[in-house]
Amino acid sequence: MPLHTSLDGHLNTFFNLKNFTDVVTSLPKPQTPLTDLFFPQGKRKQKTSPLIAVSDIQNETGAVPVVVRGTKSFSVDSGKKSINPIEVQPLSMNTFVSGADLNSLIAMGAVDTVQAKLAEAVENLRDRTATSTEILVAQSLSGKIEYPASVEGGGTDTYVVEIGTPQAVAGSKLTSSSSLGDLLNLLEAQFVAQQQTGAASDVRFLTGGDVYAKIIDLITNATGTVPVQWTDFGCVLYGKYKIMPMSATYALPGKTEVTEVVDAKSIQTVDLANTGKLFYAALDELDAKLRPLPFFASYEKLTDPSGIKVLSASKPLPAFAVSKTTIKKYIA
Repeated sequence: MPLHTSLDGHLNTFFNLKNFTDVVTSLPKPQTPLTDLFFPQGKRKQKTSPLIAVSDIQNETGAVPVVVRGTKSFSVDSGKKSINPIEVQPLSMNTFVSGADLNSLIAMGAVDTVQAKLAEAVENLRDRTATSTEILVAQSLSGKIEYPASVEGGGTDTYVVEIGTPQAVAGSKLTSSSSLGDLLNLLEAQFVAQQQTGAASDVRFLTGGDVYAKIIDLITNATGTVPVQWTDFGCVLYGKYKIMPMSATYALPGKTEVTEVVDAKSIQTVDLANTGKLFYAALDELDAKLRPLPFFASYEKLTDPSGIKVLSASKPLPAFAVSKTTIKKYIA
C-alpha cells in the first residue's frame, strides 16, 4: 500500500488518512460470532513485529507444528521450544471508485454522497476482512488453518498453519434406542476428558447439528421431569453440561464447498476461559506506521483508469488452544 497521496481540490476533503481513520472508527461493529465467542477483546493481542515466534503460540496452544505455503513444519514434538518465526500472511483487499462517479457527485453538489460512497467502500472491505477472520477462527478449532493466498505473478497458493490436533475421545455412540441416561454417560466421559486437559473453568459442548437434534429428541421424549435449563446459547443439562448448538458452516473464497465448523455427528468441548489468543501482526504499511492494527484502510490514486483505489490490510492469526479441547463422535 502506498504512502498517503495528497489530492487537490474537493477530493482532499475526503481522501486523506484522518478521514479514513474517522470512517473506520464510526463504522458499526461487524457480526463476528465465532471470533467474539472464542477471542473476546481480552484474548486479542497486537504484536509489534510482522513475525510471531512459534514459542509465543506454544504458550497458548500447547503444540505448534507450522506450515507456511508449502515449507517444512516447525515440529515441537521433541519438547524443545522452537524460536522459528511465523510470517503472518495479510488479508489485503481493495475496491475501486471511478473518477467519473466522483466528478458527477461533486458537480451535483452531493458532498454528503461522496463521504457516504467512501464509507460504503471502507465498510465493504472491513466486513470482508471480518468474514475472512471468522473463517480463520473457524478453521483454528480443528487445529489447522488452510486459506487461499495470492502470490507474485497473479497465482494462488495455500497459506497453511498447523496448530495441532484436538484430543479424540473414544467410546460408544448414541443409537435409535439410546436413552437420556446413555447421553448423560457420554457427556460425563467427555467432560472428564476435558478436565484432564487442565482447562475446565467454563466448559461448553459445541454440538454438531445431527447430535443436537438427537439431544432435543431425547429430552422431548423422556418420561418424567428432565433437569434442563434453556439459555441464550442452547441448554444446560443436569446443571452441568452446557450444550451449545454449532451448526455454523463456511466456504473459502472462490469455493462452493461448504465446511462445518463442528462435524454434524460430533461434539467438541472447549473451555471459554482457555481458548488461546487472537494475534494481530504488524502491518507492512507505512501509512499505518507499521503498527499491528486489526483493520487499516487507505487509498491510492490511479490514472488509467482514473479513480481512487481504496485498500485495506489486516494480519490476524488465531492461536486456538487446541491442546485444551476434546472432540467425540456421538452418532455413527
